[in-house]
Amino acid sequence: LKQVLTRLRGTGTKLLIEVKDPVLYPGIDRRLAQLIRQMDMSEQVEIFSFDASFIRNMLRTCPQFTFGLLALGTYDYEEVPGVQVVSVHFINALINAEFLRGLRRKKYRVYVWTVNNPAVLKRLHEEDIDGILTDYPERYTGR
Repeated sequence: LKQVLTRLRGTGTKLLIEVKDPVLYPGIDRRLAQLIRQMDMSEQVEIFSFDASFIRNMLRTCPQFTFGLLALGTYDYEEVPGVQVVSVHFINALINAEFLRGLRRKKYRVYVWTVNNPAVLKRLHEEDIDGILTDYPERYTGR
């Protein structure tokens, strides 16, 4: 991770870091925060997890960082004060417009993952999604 942060530092490129199963990595919150601060990358990094309690803990210790919750669907989304972004699987973004509208009313930025189909990419772009995660960035040139 330090090599990636070194390469991206100062480029303006955002790095989204997903922390999977944080309970399996005791102290990951402290080590991650320390590295981001050491590299002066808090403006370029956004930290995501499905684990709302992990995000709550990180928010308490690093309120200056940007945090996002990953949600497979509306059923597992949990509102966490201080979270700025909610990332949803593209299928839910396509089939649940009301959920997306509700997130926007609450002033969340909405990212959609993992969009690899050009037609879906185009449709989500037209929906004015804030961020699209893809394995093929060359298919998407932005706004």
